[in-house]
Amino acid sequence: MLGQIDIKLSDNFNYSRLLRFALPSIIMVLVSSIYGVVDGIIISNYTDVEHFAALNIILPYITLLGAAGLMLGTGGSALVGKIIGEGKSLRANKIFSLLTYVTIAIGMFLGFFGYVTSNTVANILGADETMQSLSFEYSGIIFKFLPLYVLQLYFQSLLTTAERPTLALQITLLAGITNIALDILFVIYLEKGLQGAAYATGISQMLGGFLPLLYFILKRNKSNINIKLGVPIWDLHSIYKSCLNGMSEWLMSVSLAIVSFLYYYILLTGNRGEIGVDTYGVLLYFSYIFIAVSVGFSRGIAPVISYHYGASDKHELHSLLMKGLLIVLALNLASGLTALVLSAPLANIFVGHDEVLYEYTVHAFRIYSLHFFVTGFNIYISAFFTALNNGKYSGWISVLRTIFFESLSILALWMLFGVDKIWWGVTIAEFLTMVIAFGFLFLKRKYYGY
Repeated sequence: MLGQIDIKLSDNFNYSRLLRFALPSIIMVLVSSIYGVVDGIIISNYTDVEHFAALNIILPYITLLGAAGLMLGTGGSALVGKIIGEGKSLRANKIFSLLTYVTIAIGMFLGFFGYVTSNTVANILGADETMQSLSFEYSGIIFKFLPLYVLQLYFQSLLTTAERPTLALQITLLAGITNIALDILFVIYLEKGLQGAAYATGISQMLGGFLPLLYFILKRNKSNINIKLGVPIWDLHSIYKSCLNGMSEWLMSVSLAIVSFLYYYILLTGNRGEIGVDTYGVLLYFSYIFIAVSVGFSRGIAPVISYHYGASDKHELHSLLMKGLLIVLALNLASGLTALVLSAPLANIFVGHDEVLYEYTVHAFRIYSLHFFVTGFNIYISAFFTALNNGKYSGWISVLRTIFFESLSILALWMLFGVDKIWWGVTIAEFLTMVIAFGFLFLKRKYYGY
């Protein structure tokens, strides 16, 4: 297992120290993305096209509801980190405890809500009775584990704020290995199909949510940041502030779900049917992987930004912003070039068994991959504003990226040029959002002093 990285939030960060502190978070998000793809790879290769389509059509809804954990985790992390930077460690601990109990309650509600509504969602998207039944085989089990999935996402950010990013990574690795092993056992060897894949994912999420909870219950003060689950302080404003801070993360998932539903609707009504649904599913899986490094880096350094914002260290804020932008530029170039070069072999992993589906997927993948050259900037700038406790600007970036620009782009492309041109929509949307995101940075430079 990896050793604990001896870097504190209060440090001054050069490029090396910044990357070292963010590395566990980068690996954690990357591993989470990879093991999230495992269900799709195994289902696509060991069942049939219809099972894979049923999985893909319900996944955005699961992601949408689970994103409450990201919202409370990133928003709460920004608030707790700021309070710690102000030197109010006892209050930070009580706010953390409050947010944790609220997250548990919300996760339980969303699990029940998802269970009773998943069939309705699949029906609205145009799934026939067979596809609805297959999607519920998966989602009906997954939603029973959703409270722990919400906790898993919540604690990923808070463990970093507690100066335990390596522990967060170790738990994620354990959950990921468990998911992969159980996928192989349940789906390949026991031939349990979508139900087997759901139980494999659910059990891994149980580990990912319960182990951090146990850590914060039993935690001893071994660092300067003593965050431990205990008696909360009732503070509605802090709950509201955390939700507002993390709203961009939730809106990102809401936006992704809405846009995914729109893609599926266009593909199902535009004579692409299950082939189109499966192609978009493959693009989503690899999109998670290729943006994972930028997401992990942005989340990883967010507590550092929050701390120095709370400490009113404007010089360090400027340094973090500029270093982060240069690092993200390098990540954008690496992700974009890798996706273009590897589009064919990566598509082969999912759909190599079907020649027509494979060729269409490769064609779409090469166009869709162009947005990786831009997306990292929008992710980082959104996370930067979240870390500054400015959920308004962060939320606008998330909304503009998908609900507004991408939805309008793919609708316009569909109506003007046909269904096969919609793959350009995401690149157009990310570029337009990037222009606005940098405009936000320029607009607020004097207010925050970065």
